[in-house]
Amino acid sequence: VLHIEGVARGAILGFRIQHGKAPGGGGIYCLRDTLLQIGSCEIRSNWEAGVAIWQSGMIQIIDSEVSDNQGSGVSANNSKLQLIRVKLRGNRGHSGGGVSLVSSELLVARECTFERNRAEGGTGGGVNADSSSARFSACTFTENSSAVAGGAIAAVDSSNLGIRKSRFTANRAARGGAVLADRSAFGTDFTIFDRNRSTAAGSAVQILGRKTAGVNPVLSNLTFYRNGSDGEGAAVFCQQV
Repeated sequence: VLHIEGVARGAILGFRIQHGKAPGGGGIYCLRDTLLQIGSCEIRSNWEAGVAIWQSGMIQIIDSEVSDNQGSGVSANNSKLQLIRVKLRGNRGHSGGGVSLVSSELLVARECTFERNRAEGGTGGGVNADSSSARFSACTFTENSSAVAGGAIAAVDSSNLGIRKSRFTANRAARGGAVLADRSAFGTDFTIFDRNRSTAAGSAVQILGRKTAGVNPVLSNLTFYRNGSDGEGAAVFCQQV
């Protein structure tokens, strides 16, 4: 629908963007943009990806809804972005149904809702961070799922993941029903894990190894309620940390 290339200090405000189809980004395609804001928009039912961001610096999505897109709701590659009060619902992708990050930096996702997003072949139903960093504050993750691991969030391949004051409810995956940290730096505090499920290990959190030798994940001031696994680690499963 929109191709935005090489734009600095631009904004897309107050639009509904729907039913686009393109291999790079069906709704909004951003390439080498800086200080671009997408605000008060409804981005839905696009293929492939609602918003696709490539080699861009500081793309901000604020007060918007991204729903029912195929190929991830938002995908970012070699880019920086912020999500403020964004609702991501019912998006599908191979990895990262809601948000897919590759070699990118999600500076903050604040007061965002991730609901019923699905990773159909890979990790991270709500968010997948691959060689990336991601910070979440006051977010809710509900009924997201992955066919592999990290029903709500997966951080893999030397990523950095931080979560504060958030809530994970009824997310599910084979491993790491809510959160997977695989060879990545991870810390979370003041967060609630409620009724998440896994079939193999770690219904709420699964941690596999560390990004940096001797630097362990820190989990503090957390609540675990009625999480369940058919395998090991009804709430938390850790290995090599």
